[in-house]
Amino acid sequence: MDLESIWQSLKGIQRVEFFSRASSCNTGWDGVGAGLVEVEDFGDSIIFHERGRWEQRGGRQMDFSNQFFWSINWKESSIRLEHWRRGKANRVYLFDLVVEGERLVSSRPHLCGADRYSGSVRWVGEEMVFCWQIEGPKKDVNIEYRYS
Repeated sequence: MDLESIWQSLKGIQRVEFFSRASSCNTGWDGVGAGLVEVEDFGDSIIFHERGRWEQRGGRQMDFSNQFFWSINWKESSIRLEHWRRGKANRVYLFDLVVEGERLVSSRPHLCGADRYSGSVRWVGEEMVFCWQIEGPKKDVNIEYRYS
């Protein structure tokens, strides 16, 4: 998939489901979630406004909301990802995603204290699968987002 096709696919996202698994550590991150995505399109940047419901293993449920800001850099053939959980004024740069074969991969991990966040994106039919890996002294978590 070329960068133009990837960019156009992102603009058509409407739903999200995600599955989180923590390996041998009790982070409270095990669970599943689902919700809707509103895409705000600014040409070379878009915002995913995500809202839905999260259920932790054990049954505890809560609402969630997230904002992810995506911007394309045609010259460097990359897509930058930022997390706007607390709004634009408090945005957190995560990483740049670059094309590697038929998927996107983070060019380098995002560091948050002692934790390392990395990601990869691939397409399965019309569905975008975004896999996160979070590693650190107290974390070993895999999160799979499925966007459609």
